[in-house]
Amino acid sequence: MRRNTAALLEAGYEVDLICLRGRDQRQTETIHGVRVHRVPLERRRGNILRYFFEYAAFLVLAFFKVAELHRHRRFDFVEVDSMPEALVFAAAPARWRGAKVALFIFDNMPEIFAYDFDVPMTHPMIRFMKWVEKRSVRYADRVIVTHRDAMEVLARHGVPRDRFDVVVNSPDESIFIVPSEVQRNPDHFTLVSHGSQLRRYGYDTLIEAVAIIGDRIPGLRVEMIGDGKHRPVLMELAERRGVSDRFAFVRWVEFEDIPSRIAAADAAVVPILLELALPNKLFEYSAVRVPVIISDLHTLRDYYGDDAVRYFPVADADALASAILELHRSPDKRRALADAAQQLYHDRYAWSRVKSDYLGVYEKLNQASSKE
Repeated sequence: MRRNTAALLEAGYEVDLICLRGRDQRQTETIHGVRVHRVPLERRRGNILRYFFEYAAFLVLAFFKVAELHRHRRFDFVEVDSMPEALVFAAAPARWRGAKVALFIFDNMPEIFAYDFDVPMTHPMIRFMKWVEKRSVRYADRVIVTHRDAMEVLARHGVPRDRFDVVVNSPDESIFIVPSEVQRNPDHFTLVSHGSQLRRYGYDTLIEAVAIIGDRIPGLRVEMIGDGKHRPVLMELAERRGVSDRFAFVRWVEFEDIPSRIAAADAAVVPILLELALPNKLFEYSAVRVPVIISDLHTLRDYYGDDAVRYFPVADADALASAILELHRSPDKRRALADAAQQLYHDRYAWSRVKSDYLGVYEKLNQASSKE
């Protein structure tokens, strides 16, 4: 949101942001030129009923907030960022009066929920979500996805391809840069992984791999930065496998401090289990010039090719252990991977290059509005 709103402000747009309200946060304030409006709803992790309650409640609250603001602001465009896709209908008060709507789909919701709750794609709940997804996409004037495979999945769900724009979810270049000073502990071989700690991100595989490595890397340390409902499971697994002393579970780091924490690592691990993902953290590691060990998935190979990261078969702890040992033994291999990934990132995926794709969506919406 920081990156997108900054791009819009730079391009001359005025921006209002409607979002959840956390504890001790103001209802309204202006942050870096963006007028922020928080609705009285706080995010809490829970079961599927809690998810649907929060989604439904936020949709209703956002709907009335859009209606209230539109009376005074007269929005030209409304961007809705999923999940859920149905949130696009919160834009209705502005759309009824001529505003164009963009739906930014960061994740394919039916596939993620099917995985997270261990149900088949034929489950009635998932079929209902696909039905809602299709109608949500058709309600929007433009649909933004973060990679090509996501577009193909939506197309198979019956959504026309001419509605889509692909905007890679690149990191903020003003923050994710190689620090001027990188402080690594020469007595440790440090791995890092950051972000939400959910089952689909495969951190169980990383813990099992560290257990397999045993004492072959005496100074092995793993820094896990982030939080999520799978965190207690991971901590218990590390304890049970006898490697808890190898892991540092760090719940919270200031956003601006994350690049320096990443850069202090010898390598990063992204053991994601779910296809249809192009993790933002992969670009962040590339920007900071840290070599990456990552699950061998089609979407990842489509964007990173064969030589910029070290792949291992999905959920294969033995293969991940071998990859970690290989990079530990070969500083030259680590440098080669980091250099190749950073070059690829700067050539194709840096926000300075991708930003024009994002702003191009608004140019298309503007052109469509002018024709009416």
